[in-house]
Amino acid sequence: MKCPLCNLKESEIIHLEDDKCVVLETKDNKGHNNRIMVVAKEHTKTLTSTYKHYCLMRLIEVGKSLYKDNFIVCSDKYSRIPDHWHLIATDFDGWDFEQILETPFMVVNE
Repeated sequence: MKCPLCNLKESEIIHLEDDKCVVLETKDNKGHNNRIMVVAKEHTKTLTSTYKHYCLMRLIEVGKSLYKDNFIVCSDKYSRIPDHWHLIATDFDGWDFEQILETPFMVVNE
């Protein structure tokens, strides 16, 4: 099976893309107003800390332009694609509150 994060479709809503990562809308908003993710362009779960930090900063950069208030960045603990590094950023309005509380996350303040 081809990795859907390595083979993003042209129909995806992409907010930022460079040679290291892509920040785009998630397929399932889970009830949130906005839900975006950063995907590393390397197909691996083991990135260097410098690479991870770079991707996180791109996600926060886009998140600050999309979210009116604070938002959270969540790990990929409940990912449907567990073998490709990515992080999720979202508002607080979704129906997946219980899942968020069980996932490592950080709050980003405006």
